Amino acid sequence: SSNSSAKIVRQYFLRDPDGYYVEICDCDVLTKYTLGDIHDVVGYDQGVSNNLAETAMFVNLTERLAHRAARAHREFTQLCREMRCRPALEIVDRLGCRQVAAEVDEEKLKKLIRRRGVYGDICQNETEESLRHILMLTGNHVPAAMKVMHVRGWEGAVMAPPAFFEAGTDKVTPEAFLLPKYSIVFV
Repeated sequence: SSNSSAKIVRQYFLRDPDGYYVEICDCDVLTKYTLGDIHDVVGYDQGVSNNLAETAMFVNLTERLAHRAARAHREFTQLCREMRCRPALEIVDRLGCRQVAAEVDEEKLKKLIRRRGVYGDICQNETEESLRHILMLTGNHVPAAMKVMHVRGWEGAVMAPPAFFEAGTDKVTPEAFLLPKYSIVFV
């Protein structure tokens, strides 16, 4: 079998801003592999509705969720504009996610510090000490800590390019720079 085989399951994992993953999968290949021809399986349903009423309800629900998401985005954008230069403690209080931990979860801190090495990651806006402080303020709750970082990094992203070896021998560490948020152009 090759990479172009129709029997290969194609999976894509997209990381959302909170650090969770969304999986997109061509899983019908697995269904056919495990169950055979689905037409021979009595009562099997892929979950897709042909019922017009159910489809209309699903479309309505999707539109309502999209409107809620757009409203939440506008509200978060406004909050970011208002709180962008404020201390982390004030941001945590405004977000309503203050749950001060007795001590920082070192494993979570280590993972956030590792993310500082990922070009363009929101963690590059923070120092090791500020990551520790934010984690403590949010009770080691990484999704809340990420929201705080997004508010703090509202005006721009610190871009710290990775080091590389020039001519295979000389290590070059490019300087980090601030990329203003509104100079980012999507094509």
